Amino acid sequence: MGEKKLKARETILLGLTIFSMFFGAGNLIFPPFLALNAGENLMLSLSGFFLTAIILPLLGLIAVAKSDGLDNLASRVSPVFSLVLTIAIYLSIGPCLAIPRTASTSFEMLANAVNITAEDNLYKLFRSLYSVVFFLTAIIIARNPEKLTKKLGKVLCPTLLALILILFLGSFKLYTPFTTNANGIYKTNPFSQGFLDGYQTMDAIASLVFGMVIVLNAKALGIEDKNSVVMEEVKSGIIAAILLATVYSSLAFIGRISAYYWPNSKNGTEMLSVITNEIFSDFGSALIAAIFIIACLNTCVGLITSCANYFNKLFNKISYRKWTVAFALISLIISNAGLDRIISLSSPILSLLYPLVIVLIIFSFIPYKEDMRLMYIITEALTFASSAIEVFSSLMGISNPLSPLPFSSVGLTWLTPALLGVLISIFIIKSRRKSAE
Repeated sequence: MGEKKLKARETILLGLTIFSMFFGAGNLIFPPFLALNAGENLMLSLSGFFLTAIILPLLGLIAVAKSDGLDNLASRVSPVFSLVLTIAIYLSIGPCLAIPRTASTSFEMLANAVNITAEDNLYKLFRSLYSVVFFLTAIIIARNPEKLTKKLGKVLCPTLLALILILFLGSFKLYTPFTTNANGIYKTNPFSQGFLDGYQTMDAIASLVFGMVIVLNAKALGIEDKNSVVMEEVKSGIIAAILLATVYSSLAFIGRISAYYWPNSKNGTEMLSVITNEIFSDFGSALIAAIFIIACLNTCVGLITSCANYFNKLFNKISYRKWTVAFALISLIISNAGLDRIISLSSPILSLLYPLVIVLIIFSFIPYKEDMRLMYIITEALTFASSAIEVFSSLMGISNPLSPLPFSSVGLTWLTPALLGVLISIFIIKSRRKSAE
């Protein structure tokens, strides 16, 4: 009897679950703002954005499934590197940044819908109560990680997609053929800037922590064989990727319309709020608030589940459900006190982590042999060193000594050292293999 395969309906549900976990607040607000800035270069910028916000996350899911976890994949460098990088990723994608942001961002949209501002006396109380309800809901949904397909795939994701479709169709009310000019770096380097914008979704990093949760859900549907799990993750991941590309394109289209009427918008949140209110009047505020709340809740559940799974594995004396509560409580506190300060750290943190993650994901598709550990070590070391120098220079306000390197002008200083690491490693490995013959 052959290994079980998922039915088409089950594969679609798993794909919807993956989409739900990835698609949060950042995924909503970056495509419209990219459209505003990219102008006539929108397609080039969107192509770069798709690479880091869709293709890399899909490859990350597959990489984790093939390697039986992020920690195993990172161990190809060294056990210490694996532990440090994995904890850094889980904390940054979890309670230290991404999880609190889901509550804070969705609350801002709700506050706008009910006309409560930061100057109102009840603002802080309302925010605290919202955070409690938001994270309590997330804990309840996350109690059984292997059942997320039933909660996210069957209910929350279809609801979210339906609301976004309503917004997209409504935007044609304001549509008129036009072109806008690109701004700043989008004029000269639209593709590379779109590539860097994709960092802000954090999805390539998130894919490394979501991967094992998707594996759990595949196994809960009856898939046991490792190769079959990977294949099902590929198929469902492609469904999620198609959905992401479709929704991003729709949001970019909405952003183009918004850019024509309101070219001075400060961010994607403002763009979506203004155009939704213009299209749907009073109903608009409720619609955009519902979209943000559901999107943020889906991502919050996925992140809490992933973090709790990992730390339960690392410190198994504390149960999975206790970890979900702990991460929710920490995130609740941060979302109400000091989130803006933490978000200001997101850019340098992502600039350090993303290059390491990209190298790991790409290397995972190269058949691994023990003597290839050297390639991992050298390439990751040079990648991290160059990223650290660039981030440090930026924070200190000094000139980056690596700026003469190719690709540095487009924000990819780490790429040349990484390629150099690969070439050096290949030379050394081939030399060692010849000597051993």
